[in-house]
Amino acid sequence: MRQANAMDCAPSPATAGAPTRHFAHIDGLRAIAVLAVIAFHLRETWLPGGFLGVDVFFVISGFVVSHSVANWNGGHLGHFLAFFYSRRMLRILPALLVCLLATMLLTTLFVPPVWLGTAVERTGAHAFFGISNFFLARNREQYFSATIDYNPFMHTWSLGVEEQFYLLFPLLFFVWTRGPRWRLAATAVTTAALVGSYLWATKLARHDPTAAFYLIAPRLWELAAGVLLFQCAAAVVRIPAWARSAIAWCGALLLAYTLVKATTSPVPAPHPLLSVIATVALIAGMHANTGTWLSRMLGTKPLTWIGRASYSLYLWHWPVFVLMRWTIGIDTPLQMLVGIGVTFALAALSTRFVERPLRYSTFLMRWPRPAIVACGLVVMLLSWSTGKAIHAAQARISLSTVAHHMDDWQSNLDSTLPKRPGCVLVAQNAQIGQVKPITIMTLSRQGCPAPQPAPPRIIVMGDSHATALWKMMSRYVLLTGATVEFHQNLGCTFASLQPEREGGLCPQGNATSI
Repeated sequence: MRQANAMDCAPSPATAGAPTRHFAHIDGLRAIAVLAVIAFHLRETWLPGGFLGVDVFFVISGFVVSHSVANWNGGHLGHFLAFFYSRRMLRILPALLVCLLATMLLTTLFVPPVWLGTAVERTGAHAFFGISNFFLARNREQYFSATIDYNPFMHTWSLGVEEQFYLLFPLLFFVWTRGPRWRLAATAVTTAALVGSYLWATKLARHDPTAAFYLIAPRLWELAAGVLLFQCAAAVVRIPAWARSAIAWCGALLLAYTLVKATTSPVPAPHPLLSVIATVALIAGMHANTGTWLSRMLGTKPLTWIGRASYSLYLWHWPVFVLMRWTIGIDTPLQMLVGIGVTFALAALSTRFVERPLRYSTFLMRWPRPAIVACGLVVMLLSWSTGKAIHAAQARISLSTVAHHMDDWQSNLDSTLPKRPGCVLVAQNAQIGQVKPITIMTLSRQGCPAPQPAPPRIIVMGDSHATALWKMMSRYVLLTGATVEFHQNLGCTFASLQPEREGGLCPQGNATSI
């Protein structure tokens, strides 16, 4: 997730570098969203629907980014693309790259290359280019699984969704800037994108829920809802003030309900849909109606400060929590308070010394827009290279005892044995099922004398803890010629007596394997 840019009404590229107008109630809504996400990531039972704060941010982003360029009149599409992408880069990249590099360094120092950490470096490497959501979807790293709690780059999936949306947005929205005659067509395109994306998300969630959760196509409808709200904002203003207040209050109550009652599910209904409707109602109800008690409450100074720092708060909170989980823990009240305190301190430093200086730099504003885009791409590539170099040095600089003594801590397959020269282990992997795939690894041997009598076929079923048997079973195969099948239901057991601790996909995976 990446928070939307501050709402601004710059009429032309000439004003792009000036601090922009903030709407306090939008900042307050951002604050509610980021606090909900933080609470959910700290302890899921505190706010079961806190993960829906990401959906709230998507709607806000669609609305705000539309508002920020709606009155642009600086020329043809090429100028518009350069103007839009240069602003996005100045808004997104500085804080993101600093956070990614710092997290890569700390991860290299403290997170050993064990099973729970195998996806960490690759997720971070993809995050530099805004495509970590594709990596997580392709590798079926489920958002609601226990393993994801140990990946400090997991939260960058939503940044990827927004960055990919920004690649599409100017191509779709440019028509709107051509004048009133084109606005009906632009609204029709947005509506079609919203409906098509929602229908696709509903269909995809049935057979590939991980992809439905992470990818841009099934998430586009949430961002499009914010764009469509902006395009219809003129009609909202004509609604009587009392009716707009009623709409806003209905939205607030509906959002509160979803945050408290939602269940973890990749399906875009009912709770994600309700949270999007609630956010649309809140923004629409307070649009040009900022004098109400609700808008004043959202516009209080503490909430607006949190809202303005929400991007950095989101960037830093998850790496802080995960790195504490890998080191000192984040279970006791004191540890949680430390995690929250460190998060807010880093967010304040990032906002003050990274985000704002570069975003409003008068020096950079004198550059041609294409030059800023090109420079941003170069810095992105250099940052990625630096991150790769840091991780490559893990064997030398890691502070983890595990990293320096891997054989004592992690069970690996033995491919050969001195007692059986020329006899090698063969490991073959296959997956069955789509909703919750089961990985089956079959161990056999080749280049060995035929065993007498015929050896047994052994099936080992279990979650990730079953991997502790790898070394023993691989040696057994090499010595006896037996065939061993590991049925790995990662993150789930095969006969759980506490299914509520494993998520809704575990029973489907169990049925597939059986």
